[in-house]
Amino acid sequence: MRVRRFVGCIAIAMLMMSAVSLLGAGADAVVPAIGGTQALSPIATKGDAFSSVVTFRTPDGLLAAPIHGAVMPDGRVFLLGHVQADKPEMMHGAWTQAVDAPGAVLPKQVTINPIMAPTDLHGTLSGDYTLDDSFVCGGNTFLSDGRLMIAGGPRTVTNTLTGELVLAVGVGYGSTYDGSAWKRVPGFMAGKGGYLATRWYPTLTRLADGRILVTGGFDVLTPFLDPNVSEEIFNPVDNSWTEISSQQQTPPQTHDADYTAVFQLPKAAAGSDVAMIGEDGVPIMLNTATTPATWRVSPNLRPGATNGATYSSGAGTALLTIRLTDNEWGYHNGSFLTMGGALGTSAMTHADVYDPITDAWHATIDTGVARHYPATVVLPDSRVLVINGHDTTATPGVLSPQYIDPANGFAVSTSPAVATEIRGYHNVAMLLPDGRVLVASGRDVNRDTSLEKADYAYFSPSYMAKPRPVIVNAPLKLGYGQNVFLGTTNRKPTDAMLVALPAMTHSFDQNQRSIQIKLRSIVADAANNQISVITGPSDANVAPPGDYMLFALDANRVPSVARIVHIG
Repeated sequence: MRVRRFVGCIAIAMLMMSAVSLLGAGADAVVPAIGGTQALSPIATKGDAFSSVVTFRTPDGLLAAPIHGAVMPDGRVFLLGHVQADKPEMMHGAWTQAVDAPGAVLPKQVTINPIMAPTDLHGTLSGDYTLDDSFVCGGNTFLSDGRLMIAGGPRTVTNTLTGELVLAVGVGYGSTYDGSAWKRVPGFMAGKGGYLATRWYPTLTRLADGRILVTGGFDVLTPFLDPNVSEEIFNPVDNSWTEISSQQQTPPQTHDADYTAVFQLPKAAAGSDVAMIGEDGVPIMLNTATTPATWRVSPNLRPGATNGATYSSGAGTALLTIRLTDNEWGYHNGSFLTMGGALGTSAMTHADVYDPITDAWHATIDTGVARHYPATVVLPDSRVLVINGHDTTATPGVLSPQYIDPANGFAVSTSPAVATEIRGYHNVAMLLPDGRVLVASGRDVNRDTSLEKADYAYFSPSYMAKPRPVIVNAPLKLGYGQNVFLGTTNRKPTDAMLVALPAMTHSFDQNQRSIQIKLRSIVADAANNQISVITGPSDANVAPPGDYMLFALDANRVPSVARIVHIG
């Protein structure tokens, strides 16, 4: 009742006095977020915890190992992966489930009901051969209207009598999932590799105008690997696929056998709107506005890398938080962090930050723990959580997550929490609206002899156990530069963050993006019930249109539970 009276009375009686000036004068009428460039202290990690592990099974007892994951706009978790009895198969199944409540006693296993996404071929007989398509190892990201798009994957041709795999190529189309139903995307890919316009392991990146940039992958898998480095764009308005850079025009350094890391830049850098990095550790800039697209390959490789050496193979990469004040924390907006790398190299213990504005790398960050296939998750407090991965042996150090804090000179700290399973190749780690991180699947150290783990667990950063701001009123939509009211209680908010809904596979989130937005607290009562004004991102380059988690943070960088809001 107290919150209701506060919102109903003070919001009307006191806030409307400043509503005209705050909401009628545009984005510039709101002052920058409280705190601005204030010095921040490292966040203690005491209190971190892993939940118990929960196994996925189908109604008929098969194991289900998720390899792709996403958080849907309604808060449910989407998962897609192998459905298997005792060995991995390229038969895929997808399912959604509600998130378990924080602190709930988890069951030992859950029964899921997998459904097939619409594929052109499924157990299709052609003479002595069986043809199957799968979206496992395709690319996945969200469209601006909230649909999840999956594209690419393997098409296998096996001898029906012997079961021998005789040919495997990429899948050349996609499908969307709206939370209840699948729909085959019309048409076929246009970007051709050495042989086919198909892709296995493509990266899908949401651009500022809502189109999807499709990067990399392979057009042929068996009997040999042929990289498809052509670049193309899918337009969801007319379902068209358009090649913007041919196989010959695209720099070969864009290739990554485990997904090229690709980011829409918040501001053009040297005339380019997209930055990417592949397995060689070479930063590459792309300008999608020209026809054909134009490229700039940086001569400044990741420290320790050499051309063609796949130094960054198996690295985890994340775009750092886009700050209201550019270079506030010692990096320009658009900078990304890449952690770990090829087995047996120094990259395994190193995190490196590339700044596309200066075309330079920051000093290498030594984490002291070697990781191959780590997941890098940007938390609502802007720390980069380094979780999962493996060493050359079953080293226990990889079982404890680590934090890299850009707000404090990229300081590294290690969580006291210890996982019970190694999650390497194919692992998934996704930030949830309540602030926890869901981890799932992943193979052991030897990816060729181990199976995906058909289970999941939750990792809770220590902020989960602290007093947290509580959002009691938030917009469902937020336009660019638009000012709206935000109602909170419990703790005074001093900052607001937008985090794009995750869409991850193979330890890389193809939709990850973290953005600080303007916040000004304008009314409060003695019980810390607050009314604030938040301002939408400046433009679609900063925040491509779509659904985001909105977090309110207090002065200690403790985040609220998020509300999901549509931007654009």
